[in-house]
Amino acid sequence: MKRSFASLHHAVFVALAFIAIGPACLRASAAAPARITQVAHEGTSDPLFRVDFPNQEIVTILAEVADAAGINLVISSRIQGCTSVKLRNVTWRQIYREVLSPIGFVGIERGGLVRVVNRGDLAQSWTPDILFPQADGPGEPRIAVSFTDAPASEVLNHIAKASHLSLSIPCELDFTATVHLTGVTWRQAFRAVLNTHGYTFAEADDEGDAVTVRPGPKLPDVSPQPPATFAQAALLQFVARWPLLASAVVVPLALLHIVFAIGVARCRLGRQTIFLPKPLWVLFVFGGGVVPLLAYWVMHHSSLVPSASKAGRKP
Repeated sequence: MKRSFASLHHAVFVALAFIAIGPACLRASAAAPARITQVAHEGTSDPLFRVDFPNQEIVTILAEVADAAGINLVISSRIQGCTSVKLRNVTWRQIYREVLSPIGFVGIERGGLVRVVNRGDLAQSWTPDILFPQADGPGEPRIAVSFTDAPASEVLNHIAKASHLSLSIPCELDFTATVHLTGVTWRQAFRAVLNTHGYTFAEADDEGDAVTVRPGPKLPDVSPQPPATFAQAALLQFVARWPLLASAVVVPLALLHIVFAIGVARCRLGRQTIFLPKPLWVLFVFGGGVVPLLAYWVMHHSSLVPSASKAGRKP
């Protein structure tokens, strides 16, 4: 009994160490500055970059790479989460592939515009004129727009103000927009923001500077893949870039879960367990690891529950 109880306390100590060290590691990685530098690219048509983005939001990486590469960027599907990227002598296309592939997104390029979409959204059969707004006449004024994950109404109002338009938005636009565009007309910018969300705009017949946003043709109703969370994006990126290292991490963690479960199974209480039967506690700890183990220890052995602690020391 003493040996099993001691092994359980040792497992709890290891779990607490993981909890104490983990946040410090995250803070250390988050404190490092993000960098992107263009390098010499003799013999190649596209510029090459050296990038080092430690624990940065994915939309921020895409936006900064677009600005450095001088490309127009529109993100049609909302991207959440962070990732870390450190690459040398790569083109912006290679950077985009490294960042987007693990989270189920893709960048589609046409006519100097890159449209980033969730692969699930491609099932909506978006036509090229929806994804890539056609250019207006050569005499139309050009503007620059740069927003990252901003409310769509805020982006449209900025475009209207820059183009001296009177804008009316009678309907609620419940989506955000990430657009980094240069040398485009206000109509192209409006279409880039609105088209893939089922909205359009109309210009008044009598006043050329009055524009109204309104619902457009209904797009096919499909369920795209959910955006990746921070944990999902970080895990997928880690496994994709360092598969051997990922295996070296996963195997010890799996063994640690097994040790936790064995410790719970061999611990004799001399009474019934709380909330769950003993076999279910073993499975719960095996699958969940640290958190279920701490819950089991607090309920059955911690001094925070005197009766449980006393009962847990019975032979």
